[in-house]
Amino acid sequence: MVKQVKARRANRTPQVNSHTLWLAGLGAVSLARKQAVKAVALAQANVAGLRERAVTLAGELGGRMSAVKAEADARLRPLLARFGYGGKRKPAARKAPARRRPARAATGRRRKAA
Repeated sequence: MVKQVKARRANRTPQVNSHTLWLAGLGAVSLARKQAVKAVALAQANVAGLRERAVTLAGELGGRMSAVKAEADARLRPLLARFGYGGKRKPAARKAPARRRPARAATGRRRKAA
């Protein structure tokens, strides 16, 4: 005959006291700290990678822009010269600002009314 094993039921409910609550809180704080440290390290790595990409793209765009500017200048120069805008103009001379008279100092004396 085969022996039958009865399933044990856990009727015991876990007791919550101050010690277990303290340990659970300490564990939660520890996990949060570890995850925060990992998140900061990951963010720093991403920032460094983004910075490198931005510098690379800026260098490429700078070279392209200078080439485009030179080509546009070469194509537009004859057209602008035809309409009289080819040479560089001197900036208009500025007039010196009018001199202000210094304010009169208040002496505290008043004229008598006649």
